[in-house]
Amino acid sequence: TGSAQPLSRESRVMPLEPTEHQSYATPPPVTPYPEFLPLNDPNLPWERFEAFCEDFISRRPGVKETHRYGGQGSSQKGVDIIAYLDNGEKWAFQCKQKQRFTKADALKAIQQTSYRADRFILTLSRQATSDVRDACESYPDWDVWDVVDISRKVRNLKIHSAAKLVEAHFGAPWRKEFLGLRGLTSFVTPNEFFQPFSNVPSLFNHEWELVGRSDHLRQAHEFVKSQQQEIAILKGRGGIGKSKILHAFAETFDSEHKDLALWFAAERVPFTVDSADDLPFEPCVVVVDDAHRRDDLPTLLALCQQRPHATKLFLSCRPQGIDYLKSQLTRGGFDVQEIVVLPDVKELSHEEIIELGRQALGPEFAGLAEQLAAATWDCPLVTVVGGQLLAKRAITPDLLERDEEFRDTVLVRFRDI
Repeated sequence: TGSAQPLSRESRVMPLEPTEHQSYATPPPVTPYPEFLPLNDPNLPWERFEAFCEDFISRRPGVKETHRYGGQGSSQKGVDIIAYLDNGEKWAFQCKQKQRFTKADALKAIQQTSYRADRFILTLSRQATSDVRDACESYPDWDVWDVVDISRKVRNLKIHSAAKLVEAHFGAPWRKEFLGLRGLTSFVTPNEFFQPFSNVPSLFNHEWELVGRSDHLRQAHEFVKSQQQEIAILKGRGGIGKSKILHAFAETFDSEHKDLALWFAAERVPFTVDSADDLPFEPCVVVVDDAHRRDDLPTLLALCQQRPHATKLFLSCRPQGIDYLKSQLTRGGFDVQEIVVLPDVKELSHEEIIELGRQALGPEFAGLAEQLAAATWDCPLVTVVGGQLLAKRAITPDLLERDEEFRDTVLVRFRDI
């Protein structure tokens, strides 16, 4: 299982049936802080092992692009994954998920490979024997990464990337135990922060395409790239769409900023003098939603000032909180030239509200989009929630003719649900 405990005889000889592979969930670690990832779990489908290997390789420093080389049943010339590096080299990987892998297996894999690449690597789900390593050393272009190597290399990734990798393939318990990310923390990953709002059936979710906020998104990324600006403030009244902008910012962050990590301040978890330990030892950006509500902001500002690694803050607030934030930033020692206040998040245009309404209403009720826009033009939150309530037939379309009654009904139903 990747822990220090040996596999039982039953788990070695009774793997799951192939029909169950798609729904197979990796069991949680049986010991705290397991040394190895559960790559040798006999029930782990080979497709999952190969998918993990590609995801892991794609996150390695210097790797520009990866892809699978064919699939089961196709002529793969002895390789499974191809990686293109920033330095122009091409590496080829073979994924070997075996309970037993011998020197003869290694030599066979090497000798039967006809693909051309600058370097070849055997990725093993188990620990390599000395004979296997000796076999690879006899071929200068070949190497072996076994479960020990891979586990160590995963831990050496940027913590944000490692956390996403481990949780995506083995679940949150493995992320917490294998990487030591456990307990309440002051900072969470974007996935963790937005997880409560990723449930499509829920009325309040962020599973909509961003509408009409491309300038705000562009300026947010420009702030991150700026050499001078350390603090950005995004302000707008409640329900206008600030959180959706932050959601889109998080979704596009990795593609825009390869060498930075993005973290969100956890809600209802105060900043303390030890909170800096929750951040990685690398430059990062920290987002604080509704920053005007936090009376512990001075502690966060002090942490950012004292951290040896560059830390930018992206704060969102309501208009009435802007003076409070500026006051705290001045007291925290930030110069006015280090602070950028992004343009106010204002109402969407009539056409943009209609577009948003169509998303919420769905195809069956899309004809109500113009009426919905007329009733909810100044509050995208009511547009989205009201559109879903109409689509679910929880409220009647005739209410759209009475704007205030419609808005009140939507907010009452949203509160009740």
